[in-house]
Amino acid sequence: MKVFAVLFILISYLGLNVTFVWMVWSDSQAAGKAAFTALIVFINALLICLAMIE
Repeated sequence: MKVFAVLFILISYLGLNVTFVWMVWSDSQAAGKAAFTALIVFINALLICLAMIE
C-alpha cells in the first residue's frame, strides 16, 4: 500500500508539472483551469497518501 501511495503522489505531481507548463506556454483558459484542478488533485493526493504512509 505504501508503494501505491508513493506512486500516486508522484503521478499527481508530474501531472501538476505538465499542466503548469501547458498553462505557461499557452494562453487558453482551459490550461489555467486544468492547472488549478491538477493543483487540487495533488494537494488531496498528498494529504491522503501521507496519512496512509504513516
